[in-house]
Amino acid sequence: ARAVAGQFCVTAEVNEKATRAALLDSLTSARMIHVATHGFHNVAAPAFQAICMKPSGNDSVVVKVYELIGLDLRGCELITLSVCETALGRFDRLDNIRGLPATLFMAGAQTIIGTFWEVETHCAQYFFSLLYEGLRAGDTKLEAFSNAQIAAREFYPEYRDWGAFYYAGRW
Repeated sequence: ARAVAGQFCVTAEVNEKATRAALLDSLTSARMIHVATHGFHNVAAPAFQAICMKPSGNDSVVVKVYELIGLDLRGCELITLSVCETALGRFDRLDNIRGLPATLFMAGAQTIIGTFWEVETHCAQYFFSLLYEGLRAGDTKLEAFSNAQIAAREFYPEYRDWGAFYYAGRW
């Protein structure tokens, strides 16, 4: 998070500042947001997929997908999720698709980059740093993603590392 924030001369919300309130505020106010934390997927109930944050006051440590329903993310051009299993979603038992990507798109986010499975931390740092370098250099989101994935593949040749990243949305 610090490396990405440093590329844009902004301050990363880390450690005690990485709270539920900070995440929700950033989602609704930022044009681009990078989330680097832990998360988990709930196969039986995608609406309970969660992103782990720091507790603050009475806030819970996790933000569940169903809590994001109803947010207005129409101003958010890119959400990058360096969080395990954040690209997963599926239809629940009532035929509703409510995983994290679907919920963010329904709220208005334009593009989401997440992961299909657990990713080695150094590979994720490398990938996202290159992704944002490409964006700063003027690449489209899709070009920056593709170039970062190719570079990650060269440096981390195992598919489990470079193949975990997922791109969905506008170019």
